[in-house]
Amino acid sequence: RATPTLAEGRLLFAGPSGLVGCLNADTGKLIWSRNLVTEFKGDGGTGFGYACSPTVVDQLVVMPVGGPGASLVALHLEDGKTAWQAGSQPASYTPAMPIVRNRRKLIVGYLENALVLHDLKTGELLLEHDLSEGYDEHSSWPLYREPYLWIAAPFRSGSQLFEIPAEFENGATLKTIWRSRILANDVLSSVLVGDQIYGFDIFDQQSKTQRPSRGKFRCIDFLTGNELCSTNDTSDEIGQAGIIVADDKLILLNERGELILLRINPEECDILARCSVLTGELTWTPPILHRGCVYVRNQSRAACIYVGKPELLPTQQQTLRVDE
Repeated sequence: RATPTLAEGRLLFAGPSGLVGCLNADTGKLIWSRNLVTEFKGDGGTGFGYACSPTVVDQLVVMPVGGPGASLVALHLEDGKTAWQAGSQPASYTPAMPIVRNRRKLIVGYLENALVLHDLKTGELLLEHDLSEGYDEHSSWPLYREPYLWIAAPFRSGSQLFEIPAEFENGATLKTIWRSRILANDVLSSVLVGDQIYGFDIFDQQSKTQRPSRGKFRCIDFLTGNELCSTNDTSDEIGQAGIIVADDKLILLNERGELILLRINPEECDILARCSVLTGELTWTPPILHRGCVYVRNQSRAACIYVGKPELLPTQQQTLRVDE
């Protein structure tokens, strides 16, 4: 459920039970492992299973846990020992997000009921902004461009943009720039390109395991929240999709297992190409681009699709044209 993280020759993984570990990326040998949910009693906010990818920054592995005194936990990359733990809010499914504000390194926690900011080095809780009460879910990553932080939520909650204060003294708070009912995100995240946000606005209460979600793919202005373009409610709509930004294009893998190439254009959703890659079950894992290859997977299968220049593809590999 959580995509592994490759950092400094090590592969960090997280399993649904809360088991987090570090492997040697070359040999696969286990270097260290810990069950964060068990150790820190992180039993709130992740009822569908732990699903946060490890965040590695400055030799620290930062994870939302949601236990008492352990909303977020930072481990040393070298040996897995605890560097700091802080906060008491229940966690959710969004990985910890590193940002820099006013030259200070911070960690954003998009938790079950609150948005929190911690100092990266010490773990000090600098700001806590309440979002909701009771049961809630947050899975999609925020978007950040200093000093603005954008978040989206499921349950038709829409999205909102905050301004993060330059200093964290005397009860500093987030300033709301705008809030909108559009561009609600559930299991897959939107992306920021230039001054625009591209993503799937889910109309359903939340993603369904038995059918693709209803909604529209939209482009909105980052600083105002105004909609610039969207898809039609037709059979060729893009659908809920994981998104890669590359070469002035968007590479999308939607729930139906279709790979779609979209031109970056705030005026219209300009589809350049599409093909079916993984069918028969819903696909919620975001795609990965590496050396001209897009890697995709669902719960039972994986595939690699070459999208680079044909002359750069190794000759020993067999290729299949999209139109075949």
